[in-house]
Amino acid sequence: MVDAVRQMGIDSLVVEAFGRGNVSAQFGQALGRVCRDGLPVVITSRCPIGRVSPVYGGAGGGGRDLEDAGAIFAGGLKGPKARLLLIAALGDTATRDRIREVFNTVAP
Repeated sequence: MVDAVRQMGIDSLVVEAFGRGNVSAQFGQALGRVCRDGLPVVITSRCPIGRVSPVYGGAGGGGRDLEDAGAIFAGGLKGPKARLLLIAALGDTATRDRIREVFNTVAP
């Protein structure tokens, strides 16, 4: 699914992951490929409360694995808010190259 979406010409991706920001190993590996291509991948949580944090790793889909691959964590922002912040950062030439810094400032 991730590879199909990449072929559509996207310029970024927001993923609503599980818990602290974990996904399956196969999905995590696909997201890693997107990060290596230079596209911003922002990780949020589907859970109603709590924040994402790169805690778990080792199998390819843990939050630590995703951050090591280059994914950006959205702190306590849920999907819609993370998407709006990403759109704003991509749309402003002053912040386009500093998306990780924007998220770390707004949603530490």
